[in-house]
Amino acid sequence: LSLWLYVSLALTLFLLAQCLNGGRGMVYDAIRGTDVPRPPPVPWLPGCVEQNEAGQLLYWFPPACAAVLAVSAGCAALSIGTQDAQAWCDAYLFIQLLRLRLHQEGHGIDPDKLNGLDKRILREAFRQARKLQVRLAQVVRE
Repeated sequence: LSLWLYVSLALTLFLLAQCLNGGRGMVYDAIRGTDVPRPPPVPWLPGCVEQNEAGQLLYWFPPACAAVLAVSAGCAALSIGTQDAQAWCDAYLFIQLLRLRLHQEGHGIDPDKLNGLDKRILREAFRQARKLQVRLAQVVRE
């Protein structure tokens, strides 16, 4: 659990830095006679992710990490097996990853347009989500 927290915090900080360091405009260089990109605001940090992509990841990533951490902590508090908790977290992250990937292509999740493997994994992810709902309903009733 703590390793996941540290990795998610490090990735969030990296994405924030990429969001701030990306999106450089072009400037005309009279000596070369061509347009060149402006230097980045933080020159020692390479800009390997475009600003809009970093912004989308930054918008998606912290809530996803919080959800995974909440499920993990809740399962630990309720003495639910780690395999079940891991399966639920993996299912949630797959659905989020699929949403993010398809958002890049400009549309939402259309099951008819998914390939066979993605369909099977999405079906299993929804089964895991249903198991989590049933388990939470049992805990609430107790």
